[in-house]
Amino acid sequence: MVFTSKASARSRLTVLATVALIVGAGARAQQDTTEEPPATNLEIIRSLSRAGAARALQNARPGKVHISIFPQDVAWMIEGGVLEAARVHQLEVTEAETAAYRISFGVDDARVLYTNIRRDGLFGPRIVDRTVRLRLSAKIVDGGEARIVRTADIEESQTDTIRVADIAQVENPAVPFTKGTLPREGFFASLAEPLIVVGSVAIAVLLLFHVRS
Repeated sequence: MVFTSKASARSRLTVLATVALIVGAGARAQQDTTEEPPATNLEIIRSLSRAGAARALQNARPGKVHISIFPQDVAWMIEGGVLEAARVHQLEVTEAETAAYRISFGVDDARVLYTNIRRDGLFGPRIVDRTVRLRLSAKIVDGGEARIVRTADIEESQTDTIRVADIAQVENPAVPFTKGTLPREGFFASLAEPLIVVGSVAIAVLLLFHVRS
């Protein structure tokens, strides 16, 4: 008959727990995620343009409006959001300059910022906080009286967290506004993971030999 001491039993449990931790963490890191891909930076800019235009038009009376967006080379980037906001406010967009209102939107700034790069857990993917900002200026002119009804400076932003591996998919190389600079990962953050892994394996091996002896 073989007797097992309580100390040996506890040591075996410790070894099993350590090995399970290492294996489990590795399995989570290698999981094939089925999450939907994050919105692209351009999609977020368009969403912010819709929100910003809606704020600028919140007091506009329903009717025909002529809308201009400047600079013209980036007008396509926010045009969809602006027109959608106009429809929500029951404004009929027309090319005629004799419309009841002439509304101008200027893209003052649009940028993407990446901050706080880190790892999602011990063996998880590298992630980073993403902030997309859009600053617009708006001017509403009464077409009949040729007077400025309203001017506004509006800033919208959205922050979320994405995987570093997804950055190539969310940026558009042909559109500078959609690109940001990835921050450097701290030295100790990059060094910590291999040290933890090596230490965990070493402890597991030592405990295993201790139990066998």
